[in-house]
Amino acid sequence: MWPHEKSLDALKRKLDRISETNANIIKIIGKSGRFGIYVNDLATKTKQPRDAVVYRLKELEKDGLVEVLPQTDINARLNENVLKVLGANAGDFLASYLK
Repeated sequence: MWPHEKSLDALKRKLDRISETNANIIKIIGKSGRFGIYVNDLATKTKQPRDAVVYRLKELEKDGLVEVLPQTDINARLNENVLKVLGANAGDFLASYLK
């Protein structure tokens, strides 16, 4: 299972088991491009408190779905392995699959 098995089927199984709120976070991160999105912007877009978003990002990072980088503020982007499996249209795939 994802992240140990890096295949499209394993990724889909993992995505099928996340919460609706986490799915929304992943969709937003997927559309944020290669530079990711800062936690304050993510909190605004999801209408969640910053602390809740940070907690959820840590969960998603542990699941191998996102990377959390400590830049000037916390920055989140899709995990490199997710990008390798989904390719250039990762954001579009995630938006469609997580409807």
